[in-house]
This record gives sequence, C-alpha cells and structure tokens, in this order.
Amino acid sequence: MNGLIKPLNELAGFVSLKDAINKKKTPVMAAGVMDSQKAHLAAGLSEAMGAPVLFVAASELKAKEVFSDLRFFYKNKALLFPSKDIIFYGADVRSAEILKRRFETLGALLSGEKYAVCCSVEALFDRLSPAGAFKNAILKIETGQNLPIDKLAERLVFIGYERADAVEGAGQFALRGGILDVCAPIDNAA
Repeated sequence: MNGLIKPLNELAGFVSLKDAINKKKTPVMAAGVMDSQKAHLAAGLSEAMGAPVLFVAASELKAKEVFSDLRFFYKNKALLFPSKDIIFYGADVRSAEILKRRFETLGALLSGEKYAVCCSVEALFDRLSPAGAFKNAILKIETGQNLPIDKLAERLVFIGYERADAVEGAGQFALRGGILDVCAPIDNAA
C-alpha cells in the first residue's frame, strides 16, 4: 500500500493540504480531484496524519461508490454507514439489512480502532444515542451463563427489542415458558 501512498507526498497540492490540516487551517478544499481519486487522497491524508477517515458523500449512491474505492485502501477497515430506510412495511428485507450494517459500523467504531467510515449527508444527520449509551446497551451472553429469564426479557425491551409471539426477524424476541428466542440485529457469535 505504501507504494500508492508515498508518491502523494511528492505532490505540492497534497503537501499544502497536509500542512493546512496540521496548522488547523480548516476546512480545506481540494479542487480538481476526480471521484476515483478521492479515496486515494483520503487514504494518503489518513496515513500522513495518523487519523481515521470520515468521508461524507452527497448522496447514498455516491457514498456506496466511495466506500467501494475506500475498501481498496482499507480492506476490512472500511465501513459504510447507510442512512435509515423509510419503512412502509414491517417485513422490509432491505431495511433489515440497513439496520444490520448500521449496527455493525457502530459496533466496530466502539472498538477504538481506526476505520475509514463513509456515509451520506443524510446518514450523518441521523440522530444516534451517545456512544456510552450504545455501548451500555450491548448485551453479551455466554454459553453456560445463568440469567433470570424475566430480567433478561425486560433488558431486551429496554435496549430496543420488540417482543413478539414468534420471532420473525432481527431485533425481536419471544418468551414461551422457560424458552427465550432472540434474533439479534447482527451476529457476533465469534
């Protein structure tokens, strides 16, 4: 990767961008950069500054395009934070996938590792819980752990799960006697 980033340091425009950011003379503008070069520029600045990347695109479509480019430079350290989908029907498969991706991105960011996150302006304006509240809502249950089932059901409702007669999708749980069925928004069984 260094072979793609190092040559940027020989470009006067890149050096002046880097200097302006270091001197806190922001925001900065990089004119004449083609769409396919934006991810390269972001990766170069991120490498030079030792900082993560938040790439905000004008639309959801542009965010997906940039995310595809960022994945080239960041591999599994590139994340897409999609905007919320307008749900007209409760069983919207696309909305479930969007919810899953949003949770995966937020969960990854809680790890403290440096990521390149790409989102649309619309996604940037989505209201989110504070990071601490989100982190405290994560429920980890391990094999062999004994938990009072009624308290666990209360906790699931508190953190946003929907109680149902039968689990049909992510974010739902059902309690039948001593059996608790749960379908998490994301699967972190690793």
